[in-house]
Amino acid sequence: MNNCLVSLITPCLNAEKTLGATLDSVKSVSEELALHGWQLQHLLVDGGSSDSTLEIWDGYAKNQPFRQILFNVAGGPYPAMQAGLLLANGIYTHILNADDQITNPVLYAEHLINAQSLSSVVILSSISYFRKSAGQITRTWSVDTLPRSRAAWKQQLANGLHYPHPGFIAMTERYQSVGFDLSYSLSSDYKTMQLILLGLADDENVRVVTKPLVAMAEGGLTTGLGSILEGRNQIQMINRELGIEHSSLRRYSLKILQVFKRNFGKG
Repeated sequence: MNNCLVSLITPCLNAEKTLGATLDSVKSVSEELALHGWQLQHLLVDGGSSDSTLEIWDGYAKNQPFRQILFNVAGGPYPAMQAGLLLANGIYTHILNADDQITNPVLYAEHLINAQSLSSVVILSSISYFRKSAGQITRTWSVDTLPRSRAAWKQQLANGLHYPHPGFIAMTERYQSVGFDLSYSLSSDYKTMQLILLGLADDENVRVVTKPLVAMAEGGLTTGLGSILEGRNQIQMINRELGIEHSSLRRYSLKILQVFKRNFGKG
């Protein structure tokens, strides 16, 4: 029996300011899972950090054998995610960025264990956003329970329903079968999630957690106006590729507003 319940993949580059909190949260999950006879795997995939990121990692990994590191994986976060995915050996895989935090390790472990007992293919959870400078929660992306009809939910997906990527956990074999399309430098995770969800059979179990399990730092890859517009363009291309009838404008409207507030709000 595989007693590694989840592989957490953390792509990072010069993450000395936030990595410690991420590692602390993973350590808490590891301790909680151990109480129930489970282990986890934590893969850090570093893109060539020049700050103290690797020293911070070494300090944690010294006495925690579940942590592994891949060095100098170039090309950005998606090549790093793909490299980590090739080594993932947990029943589930979760992408946890170097400025994300698992906010409720007990609840996180509980839902993973219950998902495994029900052979759930995917876990979907709400997430919180926090401001790096202050560490305060600013908003929540809430995930609703699924409709009774799987066909109705699949139609919602085809119409553009999507989920927050830090709250997306899937069986490793399903993740590995889809992988990341590296031609999309800003939105490959969106394509991966949609392919996994749209490919679910009607009788495959999906677990929904309405409470946030992860807090995500505001920002991400698409923080400047240029990258926001390019991210929007990539989402539209993916939607056309997958036959999803949806405009991605609403997805990026909040980010665009944040950029304008940041650049022009003072004065």
